[in-house]
Amino acid sequence: KGGGRQSSVVHSLWYNLVFLLTLLLLSLFNKNTTLRNSLDVYQPQKLGHRQLTTK
Repeated sequence: KGGGRQSSVVHSLWYNLVFLLTLLLLSLFNKNTTLRNSLDVYQPQKLGHRQLTTK
């Protein structure tokens, strides 16, 4: 019974690691201006071109 409990703890740790990694990747992508421009192409209505040019 104890082994199963330990495995669940390991799974929760892995989920936390993946969550942190995704946050890191998102922060890196936010800093990348080229990716922002590419996203602007996909979402021209949501993101204003004026805001991108001023920044």
